[in-house]
Amino acid sequence: MARNPRTTLTSWPFLPQQRKSKVRKFFYSTPAVQLVKDESGAITGVIGKSENDYIKFSATKAVILAAGDYQNNESMVERYSPD
Repeated sequence: MARNPRTTLTSWPFLPQQRKSKVRKFFYSTPAVQLVKDESGAITGVIGKSENDYIKFSATKAVILAAGDYQNNESMVERYSPD
């Protein structure tokens, strides 16, 4: 059975290759610290914190936020994955 890349993590390893073919940049270890809104309240960007500075990302179509997991947080692992 074919897997749908939109609903499984199987597409993740291919993102760096897709990035090379299109003009996109990934910012790892850059947590979002503030959402940017326009006058109507629509989210138009995000401000992220890099190692040394803040970076403002303005969006024309969408803002994508990727949240990390909790595997390095012992108390959350014990609570949500006790086995």
